[in-house]
Amino acid sequence: MAISENINIYRVYVIKQRRGGSETITHLSTKTPFFSAAKAAFLELYKLSFDKNHLVLMSKNNKQINAYRYQSEKGDRDYFNETMGINDGTN
Repeated sequence: MAISENINIYRVYVIKQRRGGSETITHLSTKTPFFSAAKAAFLELYKLSFDKNHLVLMSKNNKQINAYRYQSEKGDRDYFNETMGINDGTN
């Protein structure tokens, strides 16, 4: 069975930012061709308790489409709450 070259790959992961770069927390990451699975992972990671040095990110084909900085507040750049829609990367 041939794999289509038009498959989208969504990646959801948590990073810890620090001086000199950031570190991906590998056991809190996933890669999937299904937006519904990526959305579910993003919402579950959103519920975790980390400090403001951590972000949960979602990318589509290596382009960031969603982000949430833990402990952020409404109006902050990487703010998200469950009432907001999650971008599927089509726009």
